[in-house]
Amino acid sequence: MLKKFLAYDGIRKNALTALILTRPVHQNVELINCFKDSEVTTINYPFIKIQPLRDYVLFDSIIHQLATYQYLIFISTNSVKMFIDRMDLLSLKLPEDIILASIGNATQEALQEKYQREVYYPDNIFDSEHLLNHSVFNNVQSKKALIIRGEGGRETLKQGLENKGAIVTYGECYKRKFLPIHFKEIKKITGNFRNSIFLITSNESAKHFISEVKNEDKSWLIKCDLIVNHEKIKKRLITFFGNVIVLPEINPKNIKLAIKK
Repeated sequence: MLKKFLAYDGIRKNALTALILTRPVHQNVELINCFKDSEVTTINYPFIKIQPLRDYVLFDSIIHQLATYQYLIFISTNSVKMFIDRMDLLSLKLPEDIILASIGNATQEALQEKYQREVYYPDNIFDSEHLLNHSVFNNVQSKKALIIRGEGGRETLKQGLENKGAIVTYGECYKRKFLPIHFKEIKKITGNFRNSIFLITSNESAKHFISEVKNEDKSWLIKCDLIVNHEKIKKRLITFFGNVIVLPEINPKNIKLAIKK
């Protein structure tokens, strides 16, 4: 089972903290590289695997009609990656006048890097509710919006836009596979460190954590810290951990500062 800990290579002499990375593998690479040869040992333990769809007929037919939409909204960096892959594969170009928006800043940066276009996103709190309050959505009556996301998820953004009079379509371009969480193995590994910190940054991962931990010994978790990116995730998980830190922007610099504190 230790093969699951892809980034774990034993305890270094100067390693005081274990950082358990629960995001999909490709999202953990930057943090793994950042903490090499530091007092933090990263443990790559994804709760979710991002997978392509078996059939892209529906999604491809939707993005072939991008010129009919006024708004193109991305839920996550995963949605950006999958969207770009399909666009490139089909040799499609982004319409010049379509308005781009995203839930968070990392997604916004990924879009800007690819398309060199302005991308609207919330100022401080990165969620659907605060994106809906952005001035770019003040006048969406009878306008068409395409939301790029994975299969399933919250309906808040779609419902909010429809309440404003928009015509909303989902473009679902990937699916999530929930991976087993072996808490006894995590407990065994983290027991060798002075501090243990979990990083959980999606509602789906939080729900999966709760479903998997039900029949486990939870007493050791209260000695662990948790880093999340939203108050909603904190509220879901606060009873399991001794200390929960909310970092709206998840990046190496902010995580380093949080660990030092």
